[in-house]
Amino acid sequence: MSGTSWDRLKTAADSSYTPDIDNQDSATDVNMLAGAIVYARNGDATYRNKVISALNDAVSRFGNCQATGRTLAWARNMAAYPLAADLVGYRTPAFEQFLRDMADRCVGSQNVCPDNRLYDACTLRTTFSGMPNNWGQLAFGALAAIYRYLGDTPRLQAVRYEWVNELLYNVNNINNTVSRNWSSDKSWFTDPNNLRIINPVEDSVKGGIIPEDAQRCGSYSSGCITGYTYDTLSGMVVGARVLQRAGMPIWQEGNEAIYRAGYRYFVIRNPGGSYGITKWVIPFINSAYPNRNPLPDSRDRDWGWQAGYPYVLP
Repeated sequence: MSGTSWDRLKTAADSSYTPDIDNQDSATDVNMLAGAIVYARNGDATYRNKVISALNDAVSRFGNCQATGRTLAWARNMAAYPLAADLVGYRTPAFEQFLRDMADRCVGSQNVCPDNRLYDACTLRTTFSGMPNNWGQLAFGALAAIYRYLGDTPRLQAVRYEWVNELLYNVNNINNTVSRNWSSDKSWFTDPNNLRIINPVEDSVKGGIIPEDAQRCGSYSSGCITGYTYDTLSGMVVGARVLQRAGMPIWQEGNEAIYRAGYRYFVIRNPGGSYGITKWVIPFINSAYPNRNPLPDSRDRDWGWQAGYPYVLP
């Protein structure tokens, strides 16, 4: 392997992997995943051993719910752990229990859990259910990776069902009766009485907008642009890729809702993206929609691994 992209990947793989799941800006998850990818590419056991050491360290430091951060940090960090473990062929009962706990048992430190009206405690799973914004969608990606690695098909199916039927389609208007933490500003929604995570295709003006994150910079009339929508897209794409590989695709749901959101934010609203690194989703979206006009892919091709998700579980 050679070239600029490989060199950047290798530099990250050669860096330190000190698990810091509570830090939402930690680079350990992506550096560790880079090491797992290098091992998968060249078979150098040095990287495999280094990744396994980091995974064991994570279990030691954060197992049995010793993590104390916000679920947002966990959602941003956790997907890379099962992905890296799968790449290097690592599996132990302790690591599997660590993943189960981080998904469904460990409680975040935020003073008011985003879904406190639904549950007594705020976990990654309940954050996904309770927060229809970037918190919930990053949790969606992390949960999909965890459940797929664990082979927990019922939980993976349940997450898919909720994303498609409740968040995307709002079946039976469930979002008006389930206590999700929707914002008070409904100006970004196609229909404030029919709350959907991505506005429907029928809306020629607001279609493809992700209302819950769009409103975080102001009302629709302000025309403001926020980076949160790009954060949300990254969680959606992670979940979609994992579900696709598990034979449970969601790409076509909602009249190709993920493509429409990508087009909205990378073409119509702000082609550069508020968070440049989030451009890693573009080739994944283009691959999922070969019959659609491709989104402009102007970023360095290697940035995908830095977001942690160029690889998804088989």
